[in-house]
Amino acid sequence: MNNYNDQEQSNYTPKLYRETPFDLRTKTLKTKINNQPPPIRNNSAVKKSSESHFLTEKNKNLFLKFAPHLEKVTFTGNDSIYQSGDKIDYVYFPQSSIFSEFQILEDGATIEIAMTGNEGIIGLSSILHTNPATNWTQISAPGTALRLKSKILREEANTNRELQQILYGCVGSYIKQISQRLVCNKYHLLEKRLCSWLLMMQDRFKGTKLPLTQEQMARILGANRPSVSNIAHSLRVAEIIDYRRGSLIIRNRTKLESRACRCFAEIDENLEKIF
Repeated sequence: MNNYNDQEQSNYTPKLYRETPFDLRTKTLKTKINNQPPPIRNNSAVKKSSESHFLTEKNKNLFLKFAPHLEKVTFTGNDSIYQSGDKIDYVYFPQSSIFSEFQILEDGATIEIAMTGNEGIIGLSSILHTNPATNWTQISAPGTALRLKSKILREEANTNRELQQILYGCVGSYIKQISQRLVCNKYHLLEKRLCSWLLMMQDRFKGTKLPLTQEQMARILGANRPSVSNIAHSLRVAEIIDYRRGSLIIRNRTKLESRACRCFAEIDENLEKIF
């Protein structure tokens, strides 16, 4: 078994396990678009807990204003949404899907700097005129989202005080998460980071069976695959998780929390304060 703890405490720089060089241009998108706007008669598009946090009964007037312009999008896993430098034509309000933002390092390795589920908005920089995307953004868990032309959101935000407050809160929570993840990625051991990340994923996916592979987790954490496999094996032996092809099952959340760093709690507590 690799001694990943010793590696983390040294100057070891993990390499991403990848069979071929990473090139976004070779990736084929499988996004399926349903161009029919979600029904608004009884707000049936936003009733479930897995729906967007912002387009709910609490913000009914906002939802009704945007409803004619919303499109419901169905994503498969690993769909790419933005590349760094892309013009952001649409913002997304996640429902059941989860988005990950990555920085790509010079050697081709990637590391996740932010995760967003139905508590957030994707494409926030577009509200500042026509700012391009700064990070590669990809779907880390398949599902649905509502999308809106960024121009419409930006124009409404210029005069709508209610929307401004929502966007300020979302920006604040985004900055908090990036700051916390920076500390986590630099100072915490890989096992603690993995456990914390799994808890964040479960909180947003709303289930115990997560559509994850060990290669995907290694890429997200900026680690090598053997180290992630060793940790996953130890968690499985401890009956904390289980895994089958293409999925990971959380069997004991309490034990998982005991092995995680406090970063997931810091991020979630910040969300509760804002929203």
